Amino acid sequence: MKNNTYLEGAIVNRKDFVAWIGKQLSPVRVPVSALNFRRNLKADSCALIWSKNQVGGNSLPFIVVPDESLPDFFAFVNTYLLGYSPFSAFFRVIGISVYDEIASDRSSKEHFWLPQTAVGIAIAEAALRQGGRRLVEAPNVASIRSTLSCALISAAYQLHPNVPLERIASRWLAIRRGFGEDDSNSSVERCLTVVGAYIAALSDASASRQSKLYDAIRQTRTDGVVTAEVWRLLVSNIPEFQDIFNKLRGPREERVRVARSALIELATRKDRIDLMQLECIAGCVLALVGDGSFQYLPLAVDLGSSLPTSILWFAAWCSLFKATDILEYGGSVGRRVARDVFTPIEFFGAPQCDISSDELLVIRENLKISNLNAPDSSLLVVEIFPFVNSIFRLKDSAFGTGKPNISLDDLMEVERLIDRTKLFLNRAMNRDRDTDQSRLPLGDRSRRNR
Repeated sequence: MKNNTYLEGAIVNRKDFVAWIGKQLSPVRVPVSALNFRRNLKADSCALIWSKNQVGGNSLPFIVVPDESLPDFFAFVNTYLLGYSPFSAFFRVIGISVYDEIASDRSSKEHFWLPQTAVGIAIAEAALRQGGRRLVEAPNVASIRSTLSCALISAAYQLHPNVPLERIASRWLAIRRGFGEDDSNSSVERCLTVVGAYIAALSDASASRQSKLYDAIRQTRTDGVVTAEVWRLLVSNIPEFQDIFNKLRGPREERVRVARSALIELATRKDRIDLMQLECIAGCVLALVGDGSFQYLPLAVDLGSSLPTSILWFAAWCSLFKATDILEYGGSVGRRVARDVFTPIEFFGAPQCDISSDELLVIRENLKISNLNAPDSSLLVVEIFPFVNSIFRLKDSAFGTGKPNISLDDLMEVERLIDRTKLFLNRAMNRDRDTDQSRLPLGDRSRRNR
């Protein structure tokens, strides 16, 4: 949507907005370029944005308000427009900064390749959240769709590969904690690291980046299997691991024995090898045991317990195998989740959620489960970012005081955590390039940097 020539809209005050909701006013629409949001959109007004291609009286616009006015806007509609409750279940309301972001970048989604088998990462995360080293049964659809991995994968598909994963993660974590879930910072870091690298490697924008990990992921996507060449890329700085690949080509029983030994050895090297590389290699070892079969997820959960992130990497590597059975796993639970995640949400259509995170933050003090009108009284679908929905399980304990424990301070704290994870990921992605440069003669190194 980099070209906004097909968008039109109108800026209205609160009185005219209520009249428009009541079908008593039809604002005069002008091209979006003529609205000049930054100058004309005031605290007590909002912009209604339509596509010129929309026809009929039932077409829905974006409602855009100044970022700082979002709380006041939702307080207003929850006071004067009780016929639409929660309001964000019927209309998509976003701040100016978010509108600018999704309106300028959504067109790049058309060129972004993401396999449906990527939902395997979300299945693996759900398995980890079930706790314990033994995975007795496959996670269900609701538990998979409630994972951070699922939200991040959905964001990359629905929007674009450069979507702000850190911001989405911060909102997801704040809401989870508000609903009484005790998610650790490390679990969020694990998901962001794996899914962030996976998405970045598969996006067209990464083609010019020099990273052995990106090259290995892209090559596996192309070949449909982890090859000896890919393995050499992954363990290029660990010579003693070069021959493990051939050992993982033998009988299944031998592969399991080799994998168990390899993971024990890798776990002892946490202080000597970059942790992201180490866990990525461990995940690849686990995937090679079954040649990408997700029937080995219980085994991966067992063997990878000392390196939890390796279980997410196991799923990431399995998703790239042409013969993987991720979609068939657990009675086709993978295919069911993929159906939900990879169904495009109409850009100017009605929201497919019970409430947005922005509205949830505003009405938290008076939040009543019965007033949400959710189809399932124990589950809530929250739009944590435009077009990105996540499922949250409602706990009575979270509403003991009439409000879940969510605040803007929570968001700020979590965003600081996510910023640290982003820096870690960027450093890890650039380390291959820096290492390669250090091996060049000084003359060649200076020429490479020009």
